[in-house]
Amino acid sequence: MVGEFVVDLRARTCSCRRWDLCGIPCGHAISAIFQRDESPIDYVDDCYKPATYMKSYEPMIHPIPSMDQ
Repeated sequence: MVGEFVVDLRARTCSCRRWDLCGIPCGHAISAIFQRDESPIDYVDDCYKPATYMKSYEPMIHPIPSMDQ
């Protein structure tokens, strides 16, 4: 599909809607990010970053002593 797409880096959106749906910059957004000499990693949604992953598994889950409990 050939066409023009509107990328808004501040709002983190693209008119193709891929970035909006998954939180990872689409090719159009990556092209715009490279034009500004920035890193696409800075525009990835926080849910994909290692710090968020580690924080979600931070609370300790204690095993139960026996099967009947």
